[in-house]
Amino acid sequence: MTNKPLPTWISEGFEGFYRRFVSGEDSSFREAVQHGQKPRAMVIACADSRVDPALLFSARPGELFVVRNVAALVPPPEEDSGHHGVSAALEFGIVTLQVPQVLVVGHGLCGGIRGFMAQKAPNASSYLGRWLELLRPLDEQFPELATADEKQVGRAAVRLSLQRLATFPFVAERLACGKLSVFGLYFELAPPTLELVETLP
Repeated sequence: MTNKPLPTWISEGFEGFYRRFVSGEDSSFREAVQHGQKPRAMVIACADSRVDPALLFSARPGELFVVRNVAALVPPPEEDSGHHGVSAALEFGIVTLQVPQVLVVGHGLCGGIRGFMAQKAPNASSYLGRWLELLRPLDEQFPELATADEKQVGRAAVRLSLQRLATFPFVAERLACGKLSVFGLYFELAPPTLELVETLP
């Protein structure tokens, strides 16, 4: 089996990274490799290609522990034998890395939120359909979901994720002893603005 050459944008992108963080003056990546990661925050953000937490917060390598998924959702804690990627990342970031802050970042023009509102998401047997079922509690808050304000639904999704986040025992424990702060944020793409939606505790 022969290997295809890498697309040019990948190799050139890595060369730019190397020049800046490996052989250049910015030592943040080298220090994070040498001394281990000690991120200032964990970020739960959408997988949307326009919403990059490192760019949004001008973060350097090692500063953010980032989890991205469709619509920046936090699932409830579950004890079944399924694969719980977000929950595992939360446990690693909060228990192992002991991040002092968690940011949940929703955003405007979110395809996940729009799909849920339009009730046009793939059926519940699909991966995406099952994932967007996490938003189902919003039906009570927005009875006329298809005509609701998308920004209001997006902010409500952030609040729902914060509520679920607080039900994880290791999160509740660190919140109670003042070792963790949680911020729910909403990033509007056009025009770009950042809004504080809610905080914990």
